[in-house]
Amino acid sequence: NKLDQKVVFSGGELDNWSLNIDHNKDLVPGSIRNDTNLLTGCITFKNVRVNRLEININNAFCEDGVNFINSNGQIKSINSKNSLYDAVDLDFSNLLINKLDISYSDNDCVDLSYGNYIIEELKVNYCGDKGLSIGEKSTVEIGNATISNSNIGVAVKDSSVALIDELNSFNNSNCLSIYQK
Repeated sequence: NKLDQKVVFSGGELDNWSLNIDHNKDLVPGSIRNDTNLLTGCITFKNVRVNRLEININNAFCEDGVNFINSNGQIKSINSKNSLYDAVDLDFSNLLINKLDISYSDNDCVDLSYGNYIIEELKVNYCGDKGLSIGEKSTVEIGNATISNSNIGVAVKDSSVALIDELNSFNNSNCLSIYQK
């Protein structure tokens, strides 16, 4: 519950873990949005293999509430509420995610870059910018997505590929955006 406190997993394997993080919602960060190691997540997984991981995070004040970097495996669920910036950021990873449930993120709810991602169920609500941002040559497969009350529902950019079986978009300024940055 201090601005300089973060959780970092580096290397190794996490099997059947459940993480519950509830930050002090009264903390107000300064202008620096990364730490001395250039990590941006309140919870960071770097070079980690995960299996059946569950994450619940509330009131994240970091640039990324949850950040996976160069990691792989299976995530059972990520639930996030009230992120000050991006709720979930996945970079350079190969992940299967059974369920993402994100609400009230002041920036992107889910940001995917440079990886391969399968998301079986996605539910995002009240995203300040994008509900789902897919960029930097990522390949993403989604079973069922419900995105509501956001600026952009889904953004696919930078030579990325998105395969979405079912998309339900409600009260978004733009349902879908496709572009090259």
